[in-house]
Amino acid sequence: TEEARTRQKPLPPFWPEPHSFAEAAGPGFDTASVTSALSDCDQRLAEIADIELLPRLIGPGECGGRDMIRLNAVLLPNRKRVEVKPTAVLRCAMAESFAAWVRDEASDRVAARGDALRSVDTYGSYECRGRNWVADAKLSEHGKRNAIDLRALVLADGRHVTLTDETVSKTLRDDLRDSACHRFTTVLGPGADGH
Repeated sequence: TEEARTRQKPLPPFWPEPHSFAEAAGPGFDTASVTSALSDCDQRLAEIADIELLPRLIGPGECGGRDMIRLNAVLLPNRKRVEVKPTAVLRCAMAESFAAWVRDEASDRVAARGDALRSVDTYGSYECRGRNWVADAKLSEHGKRNAIDLRALVLADGRHVTLTDETVSKTLRDDLRDSACHRFTTVLGPGADGH
């Protein structure tokens, strides 16, 4: 919750500027790996989603990385768009998994109930921070470009399906969570922790 975030130790407002590209890129950066060619992941993802390729993001620390994209929308098999709001910044492999879940799991479960999926509302994706917004905590998967926080599925008629809303069918909520648990290695939901 926003209140819990404000009680946490604040993050530093900025990090020291690196003095050189080598310092910013970190040890082991291979300049030969820098290319403008699409990765295999980028090519596969472009078939099922509206994406923008992003430049390599550098630091601070372990944050950032290469093969990053902005996920604007997921394209269903009938080519209808499911918008991602706000757009998500993720590493390509995570974006591909999320897009496949929206396309093959979430939209099918919503369609089975006679509804159509229009958009996915998110709380956030890439963000360089410690777990639970604690400054000196272990780096969150958000900082590694491997996490997206789902807020709600928005149906064509404008209704919002949130996984914590007890007025939404428990069967649907459980099915959505189970499908996510089968696709992703870590799924946090109601009851996971106070954050």
